Amino acid sequence: MIVLTDTDIVLKLAACQLLYELPGLLDVSYSEVRVLNALRFQLRKQEHLKERYTPGGVQRALDFVDEAGELSEAANDEYEALLQVEGIDTGEAVLFAQTKHFSEVRLLTGDKGSLEALVEAPDLDATKTRLAGRVYCFEQLMLRFIDALGFEVVCRRVAPVRDCDTVLQMTFSDGLDSERERAVRYFERFTPDLRVGEESLLAER
Repeated sequence: MIVLTDTDIVLKLAACQLLYELPGLLDVSYSEVRVLNALRFQLRKQEHLKERYTPGGVQRALDFVDEAGELSEAANDEYEALLQVEGIDTGEAVLFAQTKHFSEVRLLTGDKGSLEALVEAPDLDATKTRLAGRVYCFEQLMLRFIDALGFEVVCRRVAPVRDCDTVLQMTFSDGLDSERERAVRYFERFTPDLRVGEESLLAER
């Protein structure tokens, strides 16, 4: 199975010291996790990341990206159509379009707005059908990490860096004293309902 992940997921999980657990969580190897080629360049230009991420978090992201597989931009009709949809940026368009090249694929994205834009787009039925049940948003991954590692482990790693994400700020507002029940409730609340007919784009937890 191939896992395609966007920049947002890499940075947030690196900040939370959960990125290196991601392949094991999804039962894939590092090389089966693919990141956008542009991510390496973005991470090395660290100035724009300093407001939200620590140097250690950015370095963890860089180290991970060096082990992960690359995903290059490849223009095709589907990619061009995705770019015309308001709310879908270039990076997400690449990820959505590239899923057609893999028979077993999962897509990880922190950009819920792009998923909502895709659901509402009238002319991308093939893309939506292909992605149905194959997408994980950030909140879903956090719920899976809680299940896999235990809440105490996740809380110790995430609470000190919660300012990197608005949902994390609310979920772990009590710092190391945050409670599992509250965290699960918030992550479930902020997991979007992305239905296309009877199916959801989101994978089962």
